[in-house]
Amino acid sequence: MLNRGRLLTPVGCSDSHDVSRYIVGQSRTYIQAEDREPGKIDIGQAVQSFVNGKVLLSYGLLTQMKVNSRYGPGELVPSAKAWNVSLTVSGPSWVKAEQIQLYANGQLIRSEQIKSAKRGGVKWQETWKLNLPSHDCFLVAIATGPGVTAPYWQFAKPYQPDSPEFESQVVGSTGAVWIDVDGDGNRTTAYDYAERLVKQHQADLEALFKQLEDYDQAVILQAASLLRKRGIEPFDPKLTKALRNASKTVQLGFALYGEAWRASQIARSTN
Repeated sequence: MLNRGRLLTPVGCSDSHDVSRYIVGQSRTYIQAEDREPGKIDIGQAVQSFVNGKVLLSYGLLTQMKVNSRYGPGELVPSAKAWNVSLTVSGPSWVKAEQIQLYANGQLIRSEQIKSAKRGGVKWQETWKLNLPSHDCFLVAIATGPGVTAPYWQFAKPYQPDSPEFESQVVGSTGAVWIDVDGDGNRTTAYDYAERLVKQHQADLEALFKQLEDYDQAVILQAASLLRKRGIEPFDPKLTKALRNASKTVQLGFALYGEAWRASQIARSTN
């Protein structure tokens, strides 16, 4: 949704229709706000922080992120010569963290196993130096670990399972931190970049594919979607021919879009 330009705030929440099967408060959203006096939190400020995406999501773990020592979820990091991402994973002693993953525009760019994660409080903390694409992107950090099976905080199975096997996990996720790599002062989404390129090159697919080499998979996927809206379907012979001379990255992006589009068509035809 963010790559498409729909600026949404992620939400973690819970409710209960049973006495103990679904525990209220297991999944929650932490909103950035001035809380030195908990009884006097500015509701308007808290609501605005939520709307702006200044949130952390917790299901047993709490993951925090700062870019260049200052900027967090819901904020736009100004253009810089280097990108340093400071990550912290916290949680109670009876919750274990096993892995931290960092995503840029929804694509996994770095991960690390977490050791000695049974202690309470801060379980893991580190600063990573990143090489980001030459265009704007957003970062999200997600920590995971095995689910709690003990009765004092046991995880329930999902209402609508998509597999006969269920493996519960604790999760801690940040909201999106936007990076103004191109320095124009705006949050430019993958869709925005793709729209510019498709308009610029019109029907010249080979020129479009050549320029897409400078962008990540998110932009390539949005370009494929825009071409379909212009009447060039994912398996159009003209598109397939032009892709033969494209880079592996561009070919992969269009192949992924084609697979997703085909699955969508099959799902719609069976409803």
